[in-house]
Amino acid sequence: MAISAELADAFASVLGSISATEVGNHLRNLRQAGLVSVAGRGASAAQMTADDAINVVLAILGSERVKDSVSTAQQLAALRVTAHRVNWRHGPRDQRQSWAQYPLLSLPPDHTLHDALRCLFGVTALCLGHHTENADAQASFSTFNRAPPTFHVKIYYPHYKANIQVSLRGMAREYWTYNLPAAGGAGVSTGDLIQTREFSDVTVTRICQLLGAPK
Repeated sequence: MAISAELADAFASVLGSISATEVGNHLRNLRQAGLVSVAGRGASAAQMTADDAINVVLAILGSERVKDSVSTAQQLAALRVTAHRVNWRHGPRDQRQSWAQYPLLSLPPDHTLHDALRCLFGVTALCLGHHTENADAQASFSTFNRAPPTFHVKIYYPHYKANIQVSLRGMAREYWTYNLPAAGGAGVSTGDLIQTREFSDVTVTRICQLLGAPK
């Protein structure tokens, strides 16, 4: 298990474009808002969970400024799924079309971005042979036969939106899109000011390795 300082170092290492100090500042903001685990210091320091890691990565990737950590993590985590499709690459066309109704990720039709990320963290931990508090992942990912999926998560900001692409050994790809609820019939802006950041299974695997390592 990892404490917050170790989580900060790991995110800084795997993401590459952010310092451990900056990650630590995000963690402090999230801790003060009750969005990451809180306990003592030193040997009694709180052990980080997958939910903590999800809030941290959302704060890092979606914030233009460190002071925006809390609002960013909350808004991104609450994004609702608005589009979904599965593309199978093998088999007759009719068969692939019938398979398209079976998702790779077993998620409720009205799930949030946080739900999807928790599922991805859960199955990655499971494939690494670690215990996971996300019991749902154990039933959802028999398709992967304990082989970690390949996936990319793209975050759009400051007008929040997200995309997830999951690949199954070159056999199929699943796409999920998450948006803020439309206000007054207006959709999410796609103007030139939209920026993107992304992370992949590489980041999640590294974090799950840290979270699952025994002390």
